[in-house]
Formats: sequence, C-alpha cells, structure tokens
Amino acid sequence: MKLFNKRSMTASVLSLMLVATMGCGTNGGGAKSPAAAPAASTPSSTVPANIKFATNTQGSAWYVYGASIAELMRPVLKNSTVDVLPFSGGVGNATMLKDKKADMALSFSITSKWAYEGNIAYTDKQQDLRALVGSMDQYYVGLVASKSFVEKNGVKSIKDIADKKLPARIYTNTKGSLAEFATRQVLEAYGLTYDSVKKFGGKVELTSNDVIQTAFQNGEADLHILVMPKGHPTISEIAVHTPIAFVPMENDVVDKFKKMGYQAATLPKDSYKGQAADVPTIGFSSMILTTIGLNEELAYNITKTIMENKEKLVNAHDALKDFDPAKAMDPASVNVPLHPGAEKYFKEKGLLK
Repeated sequence: MKLFNKRSMTASVLSLMLVATMGCGTNGGGAKSPAAAPAASTPSSTVPANIKFATNTQGSAWYVYGASIAELMRPVLKNSTVDVLPFSGGVGNATMLKDKKADMALSFSITSKWAYEGNIAYTDKQQDLRALVGSMDQYYVGLVASKSFVEKNGVKSIKDIADKKLPARIYTNTKGSLAEFATRQVLEAYGLTYDSVKKFGGKVELTSNDVIQTAFQNGEADLHILVMPKGHPTISEIAVHTPIAFVPMENDVVDKFKKMGYQAATLPKDSYKGQAADVPTIGFSSMILTTIGLNEELAYNITKTIMENKEKLVNAHDALKDFDPAKAMDPASVNVPLHPGAEKYFKEKGLLK
C-alpha cells in the first residue's frame, strides 16, 4: 500500500489553545483543558527555533496531546515558536518529517517501525528518524458499531459482514491517518475491501471526527474502524448520545496482525459508556518522533519537558495516565534509535547506561 498526499495547513499555538479550551474540555471522554505551563524554574533552551509539530485532526486524542505538549514547551523553548499541525495522523506524520513539513510528530510505535524499515505502509526506508519519548499511552484498534446495526443483523464479528454480504455503512478517518490504514487492514483480514463493501450496497466514508459523530447520531453510520485510546473524545461523545457496541477480534485475526508488528490487546470494560465487557483486539502505543536533524539541545529540552510533566499531561487527557516514563526509552516503545539529545537526558536520569 502506498501513502497518499496530505493537505498542508498549520494552526498557531495561540489559536489552538483557544479551540482546545473551548472544544476539548466538554467532550466527556478523557480530553480536558490543555496542560498548565511548567514552573518558571524549568531550564530554558537557548536555541531559537520555529517548530512544527504534527498531530492529528481536531477531535482526536492526539490533537489534545499536541496542544498540551506545545503549551508546556513554549515557556521552555525561549525565542521559539511551536505550531501544532492538526493533521495528518499515524501513517502520514512520518512522511511529514521526511518531507520536512514537520520537525517533530506524534507517531505510533508500529508506524515508526514501518517507516524506519520501509515496509507495510511505506516504500522507502526513513532511517534518519529518531525517537524522543515512547510508551505514552495504550492505543487499540476499535471496531465501533451502531448497536441497532449489530442487533438487527446478528453481527458478532466483522466476518458476518462478509458472510452475509451486509450493506454496511463504514466510516473512518482520512487517508494518511492510521485509522484509515487500519480500516483497510481489518477489512482485508476478513476478506473485504472498500469495493466489496460497496458491491454489497454499503459505503465507505473517509472523513473527519465531527462528521463521523454526526453520522452516528443521525443513524447514518453502521461501523467506525479507528485507532483509539481509552477515552477517545469522539467515541466518548458518540457513546453518550448513541447506543454502540464494540465488535471483538478473533484470535486467528489477531495472529495475522502480530506478523505485522501489532500486539494483542484488550480494551478494558467500562472504557466507554455502555461497554459492559472487555473487548479483545490489537494495539500499540504513542510516541514522539523526530529526525536526526533536530538540534540536540532542543531535543534534550523537549524530552525533559515531556518526561517531567506527566501529571500536567494527564490533566489534559485521561489516556496519558498510561504514560510510563520508566519505559519511555525502551526499544519496543519506540522502534527507532533515540535522538542524541533524548539519549543524553535518559542517561542523566539513570534510565540508560
């Protein structure tokens, strides 16, 4: 599979903070107000920079992460700016770094691995990629269905859509996001494609979180395949207004994904309203990705700021409760080499030899 071209836009941190404060604090699903700035005694970087930070679309957990991390960074990175880019997502962000459209990015441990090795979602090896911080949360591939669709059609597995040739109305995020890429992977694992879904009389809509939320509320969506942490803002909001069901993934399908680097994962019950049972699926974690070209002092201070402000980050989004600073440098948490600036910080703290 090949990557697709992404739109080019930026959002200033000041504008982003206004949006985040107005829109993210009332979603009822884990996203709160952006993190407060670090204490004035925090050491400051002396290197001026204009940092572009790639995240994901508005309404996503990563957008909230990015807003909060940027607010923590701004007083530390003196004479610098931090622009948070509200796109492109888990697959596209590594390419944003490659094309020098971003200086740092939220990424997934799995997509960083693919990009570094040049496989699965990427055709070229991106071996200048470097990690700053890993093990920030726990993400899951979510198969979120309308409860009425599940009950009406006796759906217990995505396999039922294929076997019964159900005209499912499937929604996911835009190309460049891991949500869209995972949607294709999940359908393929069950012998489906976008075209076969359409031949059954269904549809596949690639769109934004707000459109997906509205589609569920209006009874126009049957299934949403995405990557999500506990408390994903859009899914939390959908669950409040629309009865939904989480479709489990069978062991043999999980095994297919393990071969691509995914890990078996279980979405704990009560992660969302109406979710009465644990849901077996696959998962991975978020990380902060950059390239070897990022200044070492900047990389050191960015790493330090994130590592030493877990409490403030958790105040911004509940999913960051799973951030484990003690594992932030583990190879399995990042899947690419550490940036020298990050490595310096971890060694100073005794987390690396």
